Parts: sequence; C-alpha cells; structure tokens
Amino acid sequence: MEIMHLTPNELAERWRVAPHTLINWRRGGGGPKYLKIGQRILYSIEEVERFERDHEFKAVGEKAGDKEGSPCQSPSQP
Repeated sequence: MEIMHLTPNELAERWRVAPHTLINWRRGGGGPKYLKIGQRILYSIEEVERFERDHEFKAVGEKAGDKEGSPCQSPSQP
C-alpha cells in the first residue's frame, strides 16, 4: 500500500523541523496545503512534494525552476 498522506509529526521528521513549526505555518497561512478531517491534520504527499519543488533553490537568489544563466535579481543601487 502506497502512503498518500503524512501526519504533522511525519512531515516534521521528514523536514527536520519541530512539529510546532508546522502549527505556526498553518496558523500563519504558510507551509504546504493540508487536509483537516475532524481534529486530524494530514498532508498530501503530492502537496508536500509540490511545496518542496516550489521552495528549492540551486544557488543564492536563484530558484531551481529559473532558466540556466538567468541573472539573480539584486536590489537596484542608487
């Protein structure tokens, strides 16, 4: 049987963060989308992997999805 969802504790372990971090993200509107069934919180593996892809960086200031060779944006200088 393929695992389709993670509990908050399982996701916290996967990302090596405190479970309370996930609580804070849910309260603040951050983190991956989640399901709430009764009192139970579950994270879809698909949403977790999408969140990971969307937050992956190759180099400082460059997202993994950016085109090769595109310059990093930096604040304009006076």
